[in-house]
Amino acid sequence: MADIKLGLYGAEVTLPQVNALIGSRPPMPRGKRKQVEMETMLDGSARGNAKEYSPQTFSLSWAQLSAADVTTIETEVNRNVRLHYQNAWHSATWYWVIVADFKVDPANYLGTMYYSVSLELLEVGP
Repeated sequence: MADIKLGLYGAEVTLPQVNALIGSRPPMPRGKRKQVEMETMLDGSARGNAKEYSPQTFSLSWAQLSAADVTTIETEVNRNVRLHYQNAWHSATWYWVIVADFKVDPANYLGTMYYSVSLELLEVGP
């Protein structure tokens, strides 16, 4: 299976494999955050000006993680600096990212405590 890596440059860690509940596809959407400035003209019409650079967004989620796996992800999230990221499911390209959103929710699955985790990353310049 392809690896997903995140961390400080040269010290990236392999994140747990993205997983979902049985019968569901594990989501790993990748997108672009368009930077658009909207202005209202004197006549009330609107004009938009799109900037040339549109950073990518990367979303990862896990439905069933152990506490140890959550700690691995949270350690990288808590660094509060730009991180080096690669998702080999999409491509072999490395990106500089910051953590834009991180959520953890406890989930009891067949009597065992797991955690559902979501992570949103935003591409930043080098």
